[in-house]
Amino acid sequence: MAKLTKEPKTGYDLPPLQLDQFLAQVASLPPSDDVIQGILPRHQVMLLAGDPWQGKSLEIQRLALAFGAGTDYHGLKLEKCRALYITWEGATEGIEERFTKLSEVLPSDLWPIIKMASHPMQINLAKGEGKDEFYQMLKEQKEKHQVSVVLVDSFPYIFKGNPRRDEDIQSWWEVLQSIALDLELTFIIVWELTKLIFQGETEPEMFNLERLKTAHTTAYKVNTVVAIGELKKVVKDKDQGKSVRASLGHRIVILKAKDAKGAFEPLKVTLDRDTLCWNGEHWRWDDADKSYRAIADGS
Repeated sequence: MAKLTKEPKTGYDLPPLQLDQFLAQVASLPPSDDVIQGILPRHQVMLLAGDPWQGKSLEIQRLALAFGAGTDYHGLKLEKCRALYITWEGATEGIEERFTKLSEVLPSDLWPIIKMASHPMQINLAKGEGKDEFYQMLKEQKEKHQVSVVLVDSFPYIFKGNPRRDEDIQSWWEVLQSIALDLELTFIIVWELTKLIFQGETEPEMFNLERLKTAHTTAYKVNTVVAIGELKKVVKDKDQGKSVRASLGHRIVILKAKDAKGAFEPLKVTLDRDTLCWNGEHWRWDDADKSYRAIADGS
C-alpha cells in the first residue's frame, strides 16, 4: 500500500490507491461534519442564487452571524466557526444597520470578520494573475482569526470574463477550488440571476436550475445551489377584469445538493423586517421517508 506523507483528513489527501485499499483508508478517516447539515460539506462551494432584490444579501449576512453562534440555517445545523463576509455592494450605513439588527437576534461568540472592498478581486485572470490580492487577504484572515467560511457578495467581483463561456468559468473554478483546498476554506457566493423564477404551478416548475445555464459549468461544479425568491401566479382580478400577477409568497429552495442523503421540501417564508430574518417554515429530517420536511416554525 502506498505510504501517506501526512495524516489524511479527506479522500483528497490520499495517494493513488487500489479500490479496496482506497475504501479501507476512507473508512478510517476522521468523520467530517458538514458546514451546513446535509447540503454543504467542508471546503466545498455553495451558490445562493436569486433575482435582484430577493433577500440574498440578507440571507448571507444572517449566515455570517449564525456560523459564529453555532445555530442553524432554517433548521439545518451549522458548524460553529468564524466567517469572513466580503462585500462590494451597499452603503456603509446600510450595512451597519443590517448587522446591528441581526446581531441583536443572533448574539455570537465568534463575531464575523467584515470586509467592504472598494474594487474587484478577480481570481481567474490569464496565467493566474489577479488572484494574489484575494488569496493573501484570505490567508491573513485565516491565520489571524481562524476564519473557516468565506461569504462573497457577489460573484462578478471575483470573476473576470464571459459567464456564458464554459472556458472562462472553468478557469475561474480551477483557481477557486485550489484556494478552497489550499487554505481549507468553504465558500458561499451570492449569484444574482435575472428571471430565475418561471411561470408554473409548483416550485420545481418555477425555480429551475437550468437558469444557471448562463454559466452551466458552475452549476455542474459547485456542490450546492440554494435559491430564494418570490413566487407569483397570473390570476384574474374580478374588480379590474384583467389578469394580474398575485404573490404566492417567498420560497427558499435547494436546487442542488450533491450527494445529499435526502430530498428537501421548499420552504414557505416571510421576511420579518424588524429582525431581518426569514420566518415561516424550517427543515426537519423525517426518518420515515428519508427526507427533510418543511415544518412550521415553533413546531
